[in-house]
Amino acid sequence: MKSTIYGSGANSTATLYRIHQGECYFRKDSSTRHSQVMLLQTVLNSLGYDCGTPDGKYGSKTTAGVRRFQRANGLAVDGLFGKASLAALESVMGNMHLTDDCFDSDDLGTYGCYDNTNSCLNAAKYKVSSAMRVKSFAHALDCIAAFKPTGNPISVAEFLNQLDNIASDLEISYADKDCANYIYAARNRQGARGATSELAYHVEFFGSIKDLGGYDYLIPGMELFQGFRKTAASNRFYASHIGVYAGEQMVNGILIPAVYQSSDRYPHLQKKYPKASGPNLTSLSEHWNYWGWSRYIRLR
Repeated sequence: MKSTIYGSGANSTATLYRIHQGECYFRKDSSTRHSQVMLLQTVLNSLGYDCGTPDGKYGSKTTAGVRRFQRANGLAVDGLFGKASLAALESVMGNMHLTDDCFDSDDLGTYGCYDNTNSCLNAAKYKVSSAMRVKSFAHALDCIAAFKPTGNPISVAEFLNQLDNIASDLEISYADKDCANYIYAARNRQGARGATSELAYHVEFFGSIKDLGGYDYLIPGMELFQGFRKTAASNRFYASHIGVYAGEQMVNGILIPAVYQSSDRYPHLQKKYPKASGPNLTSLSEHWNYWGWSRYIRLR
């Protein structure tokens, strides 16, 4: 079974398989929750190297526990759990691997995912995601079907209905409800009022649309983002626009893949309601590159 990773910090791209290959290491990173870090914490605790309560976060206690293990086994004492530390730990365990995932060459964390990068913005505009990154359509289906939302969750059907009610009001313009405030209102005012904050802090799962297999694999109710990563190694994200995938809908008498969004203009898109700007149901453009599943939306 592949590792489960929530967050996009330094450890989000590290897995035991990659550590065995000498490509990376686990390091101090309290923004990422990693199933293999939790396993490491459990094993080190059992051997007397206190890492605190196993929670999957490589914090100060885990760093201290790793340093004690390294010192006891004649390794460089740096608190970084890399190839030498993993080999030493597995030797102490009787030459057993921590998990079968050590052999899984497909278990690469968020490494190798599709990301556009842009480091031109002010650093404060980028945010580290706390969501679990999903890299396939099948995994996305499993995650969304099993997800238990928080807060006062609404169903996908209710979500789409509320989006349409707002969009159909011809008096509501972009000045009244920009892209993020439109989606926020339809979620019963749960989540974030900014696209970047929503992507970073209020979606449970997210990923690249290319990793799903493309636009044909979007699921109604998915939040869509137009955004990018700061750099390939930074694990910080920015989103300039947000919408919600509506599935195939009749727009101007044509059944097309559609998205609920609010924009200040729609120069090249089909739109359902005769409005120059603001919330509307439109055709799906090719500018969307990330998807996310809100913590406040249930499938049914």
